[in-house]
Amino acid sequence: AEGEDIRVIRAATACVQEGIAKPILIGRRKRIEERLAENQQQLEPGIEIIEPMNNPHYEECWRAYHELRAREGIDPAEARLQMNTSTTALASMLVKLGHADTMLCGVLGQYHRHLRRVRGVFDMQPGMKQPAALSLMLTPKGPIFITDTQVHEHPTADELVAITLRAARAVELFGITPKIALLSASNFGTRMDLPSSTNMREALAKIRASHPELEIEGEMKADYALIPQLRDEVFPGNRLSGMANLLIMPDVEAGNISLNVLKAATDATMIGPMLLGVDAPVHVLTNNSTTRRILNMAAIAVVEAQMVKSGIKSL
Repeated sequence: AEGEDIRVIRAATACVQEGIAKPILIGRRKRIEERLAENQQQLEPGIEIIEPMNNPHYEECWRAYHELRAREGIDPAEARLQMNTSTTALASMLVKLGHADTMLCGVLGQYHRHLRRVRGVFDMQPGMKQPAALSLMLTPKGPIFITDTQVHEHPTADELVAITLRAARAVELFGITPKIALLSASNFGTRMDLPSSTNMREALAKIRASHPELEIEGEMKADYALIPQLRDEVFPGNRLSGMANLLIMPDVEAGNISLNVLKAATDATMIGPMLLGVDAPVHVLTNNSTTRRILNMAAIAVVEAQMVKSGIKSL
């Protein structure tokens, strides 16, 4: 949605050159061309630009946006303003109305502001009260998925169940069998006084009852999830084989800190964050997204949009 950012422009150029998608940049054409000129580049044929102040779908967008949010304090004047000033709201409406298949936003501005715009347009998937963010780290030892890294401050056991099931499905869509670890500062009952211990144990019981086919264990510390020998020493009867590849965090602080430590201290490649639970193939990225990460997410979003068109639910 932030089409004037050079990282986004470069990712859009690569999308065309690699045949990934037909990108739409939201922004002022003059500013986009200036950014290209500053980098000795030209606009790649095949990239469409929609200017918020010269939008051919403006009337349709603001009226539909007002209809969606009329009972949330959005009057016609505010709906018009949002379509003129919020590229995320505009991009969301273009997807909602079928003028685009998918949308990426969030490389500028605060994550939660973008998320609010997205949630104002799209419904949640059944079982999800609010979205969750799933990030993938490609490490020398294999892929590690981490959730929730952006949204849930104090998830309940039921919310952890919903996050886990949604994340496990996403991992399966990557062609990977999820090996799920429910993380805590407690290790199989060593700190029963911790809220995370109680929540994870309750979540584990509910998931095993409803989805016995999933390979899942907890609650446990992060090193025990990633080092099978440690885990087998303290709990030989645990039901997790090998290294866990899906780490369920007890709250957003643990998730976000763990992700950024891993990202900064290792050579792992990050993909995401991917937005889980929204009933549309849309994703909110972060300010430190590189051109490569934006391009990777564009490729994922394209595949997801194709899934949705074939009748499969989005992530």
